[in-house]
Amino acid sequence: MTIEKVQIFNGLDELTAETAQFIKKLADKAIKENGIFTIALSGGNTPKPLFKYFSNSENKDFTDWSKVHIFWGDDRCVSPDSDDSNFKYCDEEMFSKMDIPKENIHRILGELQSPEMTAAAYNDEINTFFTKTDKVRNGFPEFDLIMLGMGNDGHTASLFPDNPNGLEETQKSVIPVPPPTTALPAVPRVSITFPIINNAQNLLFMLSGSDKLELANSFLNKPFDPNAEFPAARVKNQSTNWFISI
Repeated sequence: MTIEKVQIFNGLDELTAETAQFIKKLADKAIKENGIFTIALSGGNTPKPLFKYFSNSENKDFTDWSKVHIFWGDDRCVSPDSDDSNFKYCDEEMFSKMDIPKENIHRILGELQSPEMTAAAYNDEINTFFTKTDKVRNGFPEFDLIMLGMGNDGHTASLFPDNPNGLEETQKSVIPVPPPTTALPAVPRVSITFPIINNAQNLLFMLSGSDKLELANSFLNKPFDPNAEFPAARVKNQSTNWFISI
């Protein structure tokens, strides 16, 4: 059964603060029960203030970062110092200012020779880590939390409406994605898939803008459609939270 919870916030500051507390609650619980918290971050502009929040000196005791392992839901096939890299912003604004072990940061190696090589390397990284930590369910890694965004075309992670192969993938945790036609920059990407998204303990869509609220309302609380027009509508997880600022 899918449980969807939608919360609307007044502006980005409120969204950031409430999201941080939501993540803290999950992290503290997971660390207490299992000694580890696994999270996949999302790209885009909306979560950037959250990443700064984590590294703020006033929030240094947010959680035990030595027990947090950070992954990404997707990234572009670019070098880690490219402005188009989801990793770069986190590295500059969060990791460089925090006491988090480097081995706890599991980035997507977008600088490899091909998207296929990048996807294979990230697939191995995820599967090896989760197998060693005994956090596998239904044959797929089980994240404590996966953060997601949603584009104006309804894409989430890098699962785009113009890429049926990605939308219909059922066996792989990670796939290469050709340059999208509905989002910029038009460069190849690597993305986790619906099998791993829907296998997480918790999902969090973090969105901003009345247009995103309108788009989400077009399919939320309606019968699940595995062939829905918008990729974000194909998420069917045991606990899905929608945090939206307007």
